[in-house]
Amino acid sequence: SDFSSAPPSSPANNKNLSKDQKHAAEYNYYLMLSKKENFTEMVPLNIIYVSGRDRQNRPIVIVAACNIPQKKKIDLESLFLYTIRKCSKPSMQTRFWYYFVC
Repeated sequence: SDFSSAPPSSPANNKNLSKDQKHAAEYNYYLMLSKKENFTEMVPLNIIYVSGRDRQNRPIVIVAACNIPQKKKIDLESLFLYTIRKCSKPSMQTRFWYYFVC
């Protein structure tokens, strides 16, 4: 699949929607796709995890690119959907911090 943009049939391509509505529709499309995926191989890699909360009680999300295996090819489309799934949990519905580490 090509994950660079929503498919032509997606509500994100509706010309009558505002930019924010299109972004929301595209996000919901990818969230739906992420719910169909099985991420059992990705979970133990610990690529994305919540390490705690800041002073305003917002989740601090760590994206540890160094945990992406170098010897084993990882499907970047699956990683994208895994990120969508991880960050869509109810506990993540507020704004949160991302830290990219290696």
